[in-house]
Amino acid sequence: MKRHLLSFLMVIAFLIIATASSVQKNETSRFVMGKGKKESGPDRIELYDGRVIEMNELTFSGKLFGKTYVETNEGRIPWKEVRAFKRDGIYYLHYGGMELKRIIHGRINVYAEDYVRESTEYNTRTQQSVQRRHYLIRYHYQRDGGPVILLVDQSGIEKAVAGCKPALDMVNVPFKTFRKSVRKNRNYINQVFERFNSECK
Repeated sequence: MKRHLLSFLMVIAFLIIATASSVQKNETSRFVMGKGKKESGPDRIELYDGRVIEMNELTFSGKLFGKTYVETNEGRIPWKEVRAFKRDGIYYLHYGGMELKRIIHGRINVYAEDYVRESTEYNTRTQQSVQRRHYLIRYHYQRDGGPVILLVDQSGIEKAVAGCKPALDMVNVPFKTFRKSVRKNRNYINQVFERFNSECK
């Protein structure tokens, strides 16, 4: 009896966590990645010292003494010196050991990050815990060249576009209204930031 009660309570707890996660997902995982909207110009790398090196095709070398290098016309550049790069028309920010893909460009840049989250799920039938890997995307923004900030929820989007009334009006609404707009229009969150970039220069 106690074992069945414990299993039931664990299922309830898991459902509560899953529900909370789904609410968060509905807010900030609905960016449209902008496939096909490639940036023009040659491949390039931007270094922390301010230099920009352009090339016809950006290639990376393998491991050399434990470090990855970028092959350029000026020789090999250590990966740790690269602040950002553009390859095949896609711009990436090298940040905290991650490669963040830029999907919105302007006063506010929005970046997408692929990451893996591991979780433990309890199987009530076998009464065993199962490890699972979830391949997800999370988003970051950078305003006016400032710090890179993780976008977590609706209030985070409000902070990102603060001071821009046209964009803020799209977000500063009750949660249910905001969620309904996002579900109805798959471009809605993109449009919040695009409106900031076009109307609040």
